[in-house]
Amino acid sequence: MIKNRNLEVLGQIEGLIAELKRSLSGGIASKNENPKIRGERGTVYAGLTKVIMDFIDEGFFDAPRKLSDIQSKLRDEGIKKPTTALMRPVLVLIRHKKLARTKPAKGQYLYTKRIGE
Repeated sequence: MIKNRNLEVLGQIEGLIAELKRSLSGGIASKNENPKIRGERGTVYAGLTKVIMDFIDEGFFDAPRKLSDIQSKLRDEGIKKPTTALMRPVLVLIRHKKLARTKPAKGQYLYTKRIGE
């Protein structure tokens, strides 16, 4: 009985540690932390990064988007975040070659789905 309870508590602690790691890493978790979160090639996305990844899958980034466009889309989904909070998850997706970033001669960076993804 005590052994089962200890194992249960240990599982809860490990879950909390995994959640803390995800929040500190800007939305990236290791593959073994939570198999329910979708992933590819050993990387899974969580939190705001996962939400933006879902936007990629839905075709939102088929057209060039500004950070303010992403912010508006998040608001439509009930997620209120300042544009400064979006930069880290967007950069993660750029580094993982899910999004491409271009800078027009005038104006803000534009983000699009990377070709072939």
